[in-house]
Amino acid sequence: YRADAYKRVSKDDDLEKAVSELKQYKEENSDGLFRVDGAKIYIDGVLEGETAYMEDAYVNDPENYGEYQWEGTTEKLNEACRLLEEADLNYHFHAIGDKAVSTALDAIEYAKDGSEDSITRPGITHLQIVKPEDIQRFAELGVSAVIQAFWAGYDEYYDQAVELIGQERADMQYPIESFFKEGVCVASGSDYPVNTDRPLLAIEMGITRAFPGDSRSLPEDTERATLEEMLQSYTLNGAIANSREDEIGSLEVGKKADLVVLNKNLFDIPATEISETKEMITIFNGDIVYER
Repeated sequence: YRADAYKRVSKDDDLEKAVSELKQYKEENSDGLFRVDGAKIYIDGVLEGETAYMEDAYVNDPENYGEYQWEGTTEKLNEACRLLEEADLNYHFHAIGDKAVSTALDAIEYAKDGSEDSITRPGITHLQIVKPEDIQRFAELGVSAVIQAFWAGYDEYYDQAVELIGQERADMQYPIESFFKEGVCVASGSDYPVNTDRPLLAIEMGITRAFPGDSRSLPEDTERATLEEMLQSYTLNGAIANSREDEIGSLEVGKKADLVVLNKNLFDIPATEISETKEMITIFNGDIVYER
Protein backbone atom coordinates (compact mmCIF):
# COMPACT_ATOMS: atom_id res chain seq x y z
CA TYR A 1 0.00 0.00 0.00
CA ARG A 2 0.92 3.66 -0.27
CA ALA A 3 1.59 5.57 2.95
CA ASP A 4 1.74 9.36 3.35
CA ALA A 5 3.22 10.12 6.77
CA TYR A 6 2.77 13.23 8.91
CA LYS A 7 5.01 13.96 11.92
CA ARG A 8 3.49 15.63 14.96
CA VAL A 9 4.40 19.24 15.70
CA SER A 10 3.39 20.58 19.13
CA LYS A 11 3.63 23.81 21.12
CA ASP A 12 6.73 22.60 22.99
CA ASP A 13 8.77 22.09 19.82
CA ASP A 14 11.54 24.27 18.48
CA LEU A 15 9.58 25.19 15.36
CA GLU A 16 12.44 25.99 13.04
CA LYS A 17 14.19 22.74 13.98
CA ALA A 18 10.98 20.71 13.60
CA VAL A 19 10.22 22.15 10.16
CA SER A 20 13.84 21.69 9.05
CA GLU A 21 13.72 18.02 10.08
CA LEU A 22 10.41 17.52 8.31
CA LYS A 23 11.76 19.05 5.14
CA GLN A 24 14.71 16.64 5.28
CA TYR A 25 12.39 13.67 5.92
CA LYS A 26 10.32 14.72 2.92
CA GLU A 27 13.37 15.00 0.66
CA GLU A 28 14.54 11.55 1.76
CA ASN A 29 11.08 9.99 1.39
CA SER A 30 9.48 11.55 -1.66
CA ASP A 31 9.32 8.53 -3.98
CA GLY A 32 8.09 4.98 -3.67
CA LEU A 33 5.29 3.63 -1.48
CA PHE A 34 6.28 5.54 1.67
CA ARG A 35 6.25 9.30 1.54
CA VAL A 36 6.58 12.04 4.16
CA ASP A 37 4.18 14.90 3.48
CA GLY A 38 4.27 17.22 6.46
CA ALA A 39 3.02 17.92 9.99
CA LYS A 40 0.18 16.63 12.15
CA ILE A 41 -1.12 19.25 14.58
CA TYR A 42 -3.52 18.51 17.45
CA ILE A 43 -5.83 21.36 18.42
CA ASP A 44 -7.99 19.62 21.03
CA GLY A 45 -9.01 16.28 22.55
CA VAL A 46 -12.27 14.33 22.20
CA LEU A 47 -15.89 15.02 23.09
CA GLU A 48 -16.38 11.89 25.21
CA GLY A 49 -13.41 12.95 27.34
CA GLU A 50 -14.88 16.46 27.64
CA THR A 51 -11.68 17.80 26.07
CA ALA A 52 -13.03 18.78 22.66
CA TYR A 53 -12.48 22.55 22.36
CA MET A 54 -15.92 24.17 22.17
CA GLU A 55 -17.16 27.68 21.40
CA ASP A 56 -19.81 27.32 24.12
CA ALA A 57 -19.36 25.51 27.42
CA TYR A 58 -20.38 21.93 28.12
CA VAL A 59 -23.93 21.86 29.52
CA ASN A 60 -22.93 19.46 32.29
CA ASP A 61 -20.03 21.72 33.33
CA PRO A 62 -20.56 25.44 32.57
CA GLU A 63 -16.92 26.22 33.38
CA ASN A 64 -15.54 23.72 30.86
CA TYR A 65 -14.87 24.65 27.23
CA GLY A 66 -12.60 21.68 26.56
CA GLU A 67 -8.85 21.46 26.16
CA TYR A 68 -6.99 23.74 23.76
CA GLN A 69 -3.63 22.10 23.19
CA TRP A 70 -1.98 25.39 22.18
CA GLU A 71 -3.36 27.31 25.15
CA GLY A 72 -1.54 30.62 25.48
CA THR A 73 0.53 29.94 22.37
CA THR A 74 -1.83 30.67 19.48
CA GLU A 75 0.79 32.94 17.92
CA LYS A 76 3.21 30.00 17.95
CA LEU A 77 0.58 27.82 16.26
CA ASN A 78 0.16 30.44 13.54
CA GLU A 79 3.91 30.71 13.14
CA ALA A 80 4.24 26.92 12.86
CA CYS A 81 1.77 26.90 9.99
CA ARG A 82 3.52 29.83 8.31
CA LEU A 83 6.87 28.02 8.44
CA LEU A 84 5.30 24.85 7.06
CA GLU A 85 3.67 26.87 4.30
CA GLU A 86 6.98 28.50 3.36
CA ALA A 87 8.65 25.07 3.25
CA ASP A 88 5.89 23.69 0.97
CA LEU A 89 5.00 21.10 3.62
CA ASN A 90 1.41 20.00 4.09
CA TYR A 91 -0.17 20.32 7.53
CA HIS A 92 -3.04 18.29 8.91
CA PHE A 93 -5.11 19.14 12.01
CA HIS A 94 -6.97 17.06 14.58
CA ALA A 95 -10.06 19.10 15.50
CA ILE A 96 -13.21 17.75 17.16
CA GLY A 97 -14.95 20.79 18.67
CA ASP A 98 -16.23 23.82 16.77
CA LYS A 99 -13.75 26.20 18.44
CA ALA A 100 -10.93 23.83 17.50
CA VAL A 101 -12.05 23.85 13.86
CA SER A 102 -12.24 27.65 13.83
CA THR A 103 -8.78 27.89 15.39
CA ALA A 104 -7.30 25.56 12.75
CA LEU A 105 -8.91 27.57 9.96
CA ASP A 106 -7.57 30.81 11.48
CA ALA A 107 -4.05 29.34 11.52
CA ILE A 108 -4.36 28.24 7.89
CA GLU A 109 -5.65 31.67 6.87
CA TYR A 110 -2.72 33.30 8.67
CA ALA A 111 -0.20 30.98 7.00
CA LYS A 112 -1.62 31.44 3.52
CA ASP A 113 -2.02 35.21 3.71
CA GLY A 114 -0.18 36.65 0.73
CA SER A 115 0.78 33.18 -0.56
CA GLU A 116 -0.95 33.28 -3.91
CA ASP A 117 1.35 30.56 -5.27
CA SER A 118 0.79 28.20 -2.34
CA ILE A 119 1.02 24.49 -3.23
CA THR A 120 0.18 23.08 0.20
CA ARG A 121 -2.96 21.02 0.88
CA PRO A 122 -3.91 21.58 4.52
CA GLY A 123 -6.62 19.36 5.96
CA ILE A 124 -8.69 19.07 9.11
CA THR A 125 -9.91 15.71 10.34
CA HIS A 126 -12.78 14.44 12.55
CA LEU A 127 -14.95 17.61 12.40
CA GLN A 128 -17.51 16.42 14.90
CA ILE A 129 -18.97 19.88 15.58
CA VAL A 130 -18.48 22.63 13.00
CA LYS A 131 -20.03 26.09 12.94
CA PRO A 132 -22.07 26.47 9.71
CA GLU A 133 -20.25 29.70 8.81
CA ASP A 134 -16.91 27.88 8.96
CA ILE A 135 -17.83 25.31 6.32
CA GLN A 136 -17.57 27.92 3.54
CA ARG A 137 -14.11 28.86 4.84
CA PHE A 138 -12.88 25.35 3.99
CA ALA A 139 -13.70 26.01 0.33
CA GLU A 140 -12.29 29.55 0.35
CA LEU A 141 -8.98 28.44 1.88
CA GLY A 142 -8.65 25.19 -0.08
CA VAL A 143 -8.80 23.03 3.05
CA SER A 144 -9.73 19.35 2.82
CA ALA A 145 -12.42 18.07 5.19
CA VAL A 146 -11.28 14.61 6.26
CA ILE A 147 -14.31 12.76 7.61
CA GLN A 148 -15.02 9.41 9.29
CA ALA A 149 -18.56 8.66 8.14
CA PHE A 150 -18.97 5.53 10.26
CA TRP A 151 -19.16 7.79 13.33
CA ALA A 152 -22.34 9.39 11.96
CA GLY A 153 -24.76 6.90 13.48
CA TYR A 154 -27.15 6.75 16.40
CA ASP A 155 -25.40 5.01 19.31
CA GLU A 156 -24.31 5.49 22.92
CA TYR A 157 -21.93 8.25 21.82
CA TYR A 158 -24.87 10.26 20.49
CA ASP A 159 -26.68 9.89 23.82
CA GLN A 160 -23.49 10.96 25.58
CA ALA A 161 -23.17 13.99 23.30
CA VAL A 162 -26.70 15.08 24.28
CA GLU A 163 -25.68 14.92 27.95
CA LEU A 164 -22.43 16.85 27.36
CA ILE A 165 -23.36 19.55 24.83
CA GLY A 166 -27.17 19.44 24.57
CA GLN A 167 -29.61 18.24 21.94
CA GLU A 168 -29.13 21.09 19.46
CA ARG A 169 -25.38 20.72 19.17
CA ALA A 170 -25.56 16.91 19.28
CA ASP A 171 -27.76 17.04 16.19
CA MET A 172 -25.12 19.13 14.40
CA GLN A 173 -22.54 16.33 14.54
CA TYR A 174 -20.65 15.38 11.36
CA PRO A 175 -22.13 17.83 8.77
CA ILE A 176 -20.97 15.69 5.84
CA GLU A 177 -23.33 16.83 3.09
CA SER A 178 -22.89 20.50 3.98
CA PHE A 179 -19.20 20.22 3.08
CA PHE A 180 -20.03 18.73 -0.31
CA LYS A 181 -22.65 21.41 -1.01
CA GLU A 182 -20.07 24.16 -0.38
CA GLY A 183 -17.67 22.59 -2.86
CA VAL A 184 -15.17 21.48 -0.22
CA CYS A 185 -12.76 18.65 -1.02
CA VAL A 186 -14.15 15.94 1.26
CA ALA A 187 -11.75 13.04 1.76
CA SER A 188 -12.76 10.00 3.78
CA GLY A 189 -10.50 8.50 6.42
CA SER A 190 -10.82 5.67 8.91
CA ASP A 191 -8.87 6.75 12.02
CA TYR A 192 -7.78 3.09 12.04
CA PRO A 193 -7.10 1.24 14.35
CA VAL A 194 -9.63 3.15 16.49
CA ASN A 195 -12.32 1.89 14.12
CA THR A 196 -12.62 -0.40 11.14
CA ASP A 197 -10.74 0.57 7.99
CA ARG A 198 -13.42 -0.87 5.65
CA PRO A 199 -14.52 1.84 3.16
CA LEU A 200 -17.77 0.13 2.11
CA LEU A 201 -19.21 0.47 5.62
CA ALA A 202 -18.34 4.18 5.74
CA ILE A 203 -19.75 4.74 2.25
CA GLU A 204 -23.06 3.24 3.35
CA MET A 205 -23.18 5.24 6.58
CA GLY A 206 -22.31 8.49 4.80
CA ILE A 207 -25.49 7.97 2.77
CA THR A 208 -27.80 6.54 5.46
CA ARG A 209 -26.27 8.11 8.60
CA ALA A 210 -27.21 4.88 10.36
CA PHE A 211 -25.47 1.69 11.36
CA PRO A 212 -26.33 -1.31 9.15
CA GLY A 213 -29.62 -2.81 10.28
CA ASP A 214 -30.54 0.18 12.44
CA SER A 215 -33.63 2.15 11.43
CA ARG A 216 -32.52 5.22 13.42
CA SER A 217 -30.37 7.84 11.70
CA LEU A 218 -28.28 10.71 13.05
CA PRO A 219 -29.92 13.14 12.89
CA GLU A 220 -33.12 12.26 11.05
CA ASP A 221 -33.02 12.94 7.30
CA THR A 222 -30.18 15.46 7.32
CA GLU A 223 -26.57 15.64 6.15
CA ARG A 224 -26.86 12.54 3.95
CA ALA A 225 -24.26 12.39 1.19
CA THR A 226 -24.88 10.76 -2.17
CA LEU A 227 -23.22 7.57 -3.40
CA GLU A 228 -21.25 9.56 -5.98
CA GLU A 229 -19.97 11.93 -3.28
CA MET A 230 -18.92 9.15 -0.92
CA LEU A 231 -17.14 7.25 -3.69
CA GLN A 232 -15.27 10.38 -4.74
CA SER A 233 -14.30 11.03 -1.12
CA TYR A 234 -12.63 7.62 -1.02
CA THR A 235 -10.90 7.90 -4.39
CA LEU A 236 -10.02 11.13 -6.20
CA ASN A 237 -10.55 13.45 -3.23
CA GLY A 238 -8.24 11.39 -1.06
CA ALA A 239 -5.59 11.70 -3.75
CA ILE A 240 -6.15 15.46 -3.97
CA ALA A 241 -5.85 15.84 -0.19
CA ASN A 242 -2.41 14.19 -0.37
CA SER A 243 -1.28 15.98 -3.56
CA ARG A 244 -1.32 12.71 -5.49
CA GLU A 245 -4.11 13.29 -8.00
CA ASP A 246 -1.64 13.15 -10.90
CA GLU A 247 -0.81 9.51 -10.15
CA ILE A 248 -3.76 7.92 -8.32
CA GLY A 249 -7.42 8.49 -7.43
CA SER A 250 -9.11 7.83 -10.78
CA LEU A 251 -8.88 5.46 -13.74
CA GLU A 252 -6.95 7.40 -16.35
CA VAL A 253 -4.19 6.64 -18.82
CA GLY A 254 -0.83 7.35 -17.19
CA LYS A 255 -1.96 6.87 -13.60
CA LYS A 256 -1.14 3.96 -11.29
CA ALA A 257 -3.46 0.99 -11.77
CA ASP A 258 -4.88 0.82 -8.23
CA LEU A 259 -8.44 -0.51 -8.23
CA VAL A 260 -10.87 -2.93 -6.67
CA VAL A 261 -13.52 -5.09 -8.33
CA LEU A 262 -16.73 -5.66 -6.35
CA ASN A 263 -19.32 -8.42 -6.69
CA LYS A 264 -22.14 -5.88 -7.12
CA ASN A 265 -22.67 -2.54 -8.87
CA LEU A 266 -23.21 -0.12 -5.99
CA PHE A 267 -25.48 2.01 -8.17
CA ASP A 268 -27.87 -0.94 -8.68
CA ILE A 269 -28.47 -1.85 -5.03
CA PRO A 270 -30.09 -0.13 -2.04
CA ALA A 271 -27.66 1.91 0.06
CA THR A 272 -28.38 -0.38 3.02
CA GLU A 273 -26.70 -3.26 1.14
CA ILE A 274 -23.43 -1.50 0.35
CA SER A 275 -21.65 -2.73 3.50
CA GLU A 276 -22.49 -6.33 2.53
CA THR A 277 -20.78 -6.01 -0.86
CA LYS A 278 -17.68 -8.18 -1.30
CA GLU A 279 -14.30 -7.23 -2.72
CA MET A 280 -13.51 -9.81 -5.42
CA ILE A 281 -10.21 -8.56 -6.86
CA THR A 282 -7.70 -5.94 -5.71
CA ILE A 283 -5.18 -4.57 -8.20
CA PHE A 284 -2.25 -2.50 -6.95
CA ASN A 285 0.33 -0.93 -9.23
CA GLY A 286 -1.13 -2.98 -12.04
CA ASP A 287 -0.69 -6.32 -10.25
CA ILE A 288 -3.43 -8.53 -8.83
CA VAL A 289 -2.61 -8.71 -5.12
CA TYR A 290 -5.88 -10.29 -3.89
CA GLU A 291 -8.58 -12.55 -5.32
CA ARG A 292 -11.57 -13.87 -3.39
